[in-house]
Amino acid sequence: WGMPLALGTVVREAMDGREMMPVKEYMAAKESIYRRSWIPSPWSVLSWGLRQAGLTGSAGGEDKLPNMKVVILKNVEEAGKEVLKRMAEQHSGVDRIYSKQMFYQEYGDVLGDSTRISQQDLEILLKHLTRDKGEAAYDGQTIKFSAKTDTAPPMITQDDATIASLKTLIIDLEGQISSISEKVDKLAQQARDAVTRKNTVAAKSALRSKKLAEAYLTKRLAVFEQLEEVYTKIEQAADQVGLVRIMEGSTGVLKSLNKEVG
Repeated sequence: WGMPLALGTVVREAMDGREMMPVKEYMAAKESIYRRSWIPSPWSVLSWGLRQAGLTGSAGGEDKLPNMKVVILKNVEEAGKEVLKRMAEQHSGVDRIYSKQMFYQEYGDVLGDSTRISQQDLEILLKHLTRDKGEAAYDGQTIKFSAKTDTAPPMITQDDATIASLKTLIIDLEGQISSISEKVDKLAQQARDAVTRKNTVAAKSALRSKKLAEAYLTKRLAVFEQLEEVYTKIEQAADQVGLVRIMEGSTGVLKSLNKEVG
């Protein structure tokens, strides 16, 4: 199923028995496409894929279908299953909260090949997970997935948006720290090379730059450690809240059963 989710002009041969529907119609649907009350027209039943593709009709112009982008439903479903499979490995409540950027970084490879999905495909995938499957909530910036114990679709709060932003900032800082560390190593090598060439001026210049980079790296590391500490405390608090809710629910069940027993 590793093909694009949204295709361009479609020809009859391209349908090949797959269920498809126009992108605009798919994204505009208010109800899940699995509801019995939602019955697409024969032409609306098309399919979804993730890369842009230009297809044309037959050479003689016969049986040429309209030029439109369509969603390949089978591919959407497979991509959604892959996301939920990975999500099942997340046990902490905060691990199921993402910013749009972070979600794309972690799940942009759901096609199973070296090509990442497009931004349009990302929106289609999120629409499938939220509207069609009811497994997540998405407000355009923050994504929150249901926990196994949830009895209703999740709702995004301001706390969720803050947690998503915090997680994204931590990831961005990791990238900055890695880049600065590489710069420090590169400058250190430049200084050694300059010493070998007996170029004192170049060596001193490289060492000065290295010292500045190291100072900046130290500051970034300090901020990163602070954010990691805050995130860990939030994670622990969120998990504790989840445990308390389960315990309260269990106590209610126990009281109800004891009342029935008499």
